[in-house]
Amino acid sequence: MKSPSCWALEPDGAISYNPYTKVTNYILSYLLKKSGYFELDRLPENTALGYIEEPVGTWKTNIYSLPAKGGPDGGAYVTAEDMVLCWQALTDYQLLSKEMTQLFLKPREVVSAEQNIYYGYCGYMELDDQNEIVKYIQMGYDPGVNFRAVHYPTTKASVVVCSNTSEGAYELLKEIENMLT
Repeated sequence: MKSPSCWALEPDGAISYNPYTKVTNYILSYLLKKSGYFELDRLPENTALGYIEEPVGTWKTNIYSLPAKGGPDGGAYVTAEDMVLCWQALTDYQLLSKEMTQLFLKPREVVSAEQNIYYGYCGYMELDDQNEIVKYIQMGYDPGVNFRAVHYPTTKASVVVCSNTSEGAYELLKEIENMLT
């Protein structure tokens, strides 16, 4: 399944998504030093391989479970440090104007009214009973990799967990959040 950004760029397949990822990589390259879309045989130094647990309890790498290069359906490589820098730049209006940033971070759709979870251009967000944003939530998954991040706008704190297995990032993130509260 393609991401929403892909549908906006490729509604009829006439415009390729890859030039836009190149432009995005170029624009953010001053900020994101080790993150981006990379070919599997040209990964940055110290990139961890992903691992998939097999039904019998053994492990295999994920190299044959991913496309050779990421695209509109996923496949971006990200570091925890770069994710924190990205949130800092976004909330300090270095990436977008103040007006566009506020629009980007605004809740758009209710995901779960009972849990006060909403969705917007920046991903998921949790609101409190006064409809103030408690935290922004990002996640990403591919076979053998798992990513979770939260950003708290009132404190400007971010927690980012990158895992090189299919599970575990959410559980570790929750443990860290419990220690912080």
